[in-house]
Amino acid sequence: MVQAIESIAKSLGKPAVATVGKLSVEPDQINVVPGKVVFTIDLRHSDLGGRRALEERIRSLCKTISQERRLDSRFARCRRSHPWPCT
Repeated sequence: MVQAIESIAKSLGKPAVATVGKLSVEPDQINVVPGKVVFTIDLRHSDLGGRRALEERIRSLCKTISQERRLDSRFARCRRSHPWPCT
């Protein structure tokens, strides 16, 4: 999912940006497949419609990956701010 999220933003081109930030893995062991992973996604786009499209594509892809791998996935919005173009 982490790689797919970045790839979606790259496929949309600038100014779309999507990065995975904090990862919480349980159990946090080298030789154990985690039973639970929680991560944050930072989405950025200078246009609100572009950001919504980016978010929908990411949600859709994560749901598809979850279904294919028989995983449970949930989304929770932590914060949202209005787009602000960089100058």
